Amino acid sequence: MASKTCLTTFLLKHGRLQEASPETFKIDVQENEKEYIVEAELPGIKKKDIDVSLNDGRLNIMVTKKEETDKKDKNYIHRERRLISMSRNVFLRDSDAKGIQAKLEEGLLIITVPKTEKIDNSVRIAIE
Repeated sequence: MASKTCLTTFLLKHGRLQEASPETFKIDVQENEKEYIVEAELPGIKKKDIDVSLNDGRLNIMVTKKEETDKKDKNYIHRERRLISMSRNVFLRDSDAKGIQAKLEEGLLIITVPKTEKIDNSVRIAIE
């Protein structure tokens, strides 16, 4: 198992990051001064099977895929289908709901979440 950074350990402990289980997909979260960039590996998943939402700073990526085969001309004794339902979420503290972009390309979902402008509320206090 790969070692965790102090930041990852902190985020997992305080509920700001959800660790991937073997039944889900991997995400990477990058941050710069203006935005967060979230990349989710979703090979074989189509755009119609993905739901992305942002609620109070929590970005949620939900994937639901139902495998169906339409083979009525066969005489099956046993037939199996799969339903895949996975989700990941991450807390993006100063995210701005306006201007979010998501793009799915070759199995990689890239979500760009702008940050809100930070207002400097600091006040210099004179000492008497």
